[in-house]
Amino acid sequence: MRQTPQTTALRLATLLARSGKTRGRFSEKTIRLVAGRTQLRQVFLNQVSDELDDLGYGFTPLRRPGYGIFSYHALESSPVLLVKHHPGFRKLSVDDMLRELGLTDEGDNEAENENSEE
Repeated sequence: MRQTPQTTALRLATLLARSGKTRGRFSEKTIRLVAGRTQLRQVFLNQVSDELDDLGYGFTPLRRPGYGIFSYHALESSPVLLVKHHPGFRKLSVDDMLRELGLTDEGDNEAENENSEE
């Protein structure tokens, strides 16, 4: 039987709570089973995400197939991140930050440089 986004969100949050963890992953297959659906449309997933947000959970697609879920409550005990503990942080260039985060591909940059020289 097809579940509403609200019921699906409640079921996913309950699965996370029963696991005793503050974060977890769901495959698309698991979400389809919980939702009683053969297809997961983006509109439905957005509605589930909104419902989970109202319940105090984050829900996000992962790079690998599937979705991550986490409790906002777990973040309340996280350490506060302060700029003053990172000298020079405000002077970092965008390229420096992308490199630090591993979001640059040196091979792509070399190809771009070669193309710009032509």
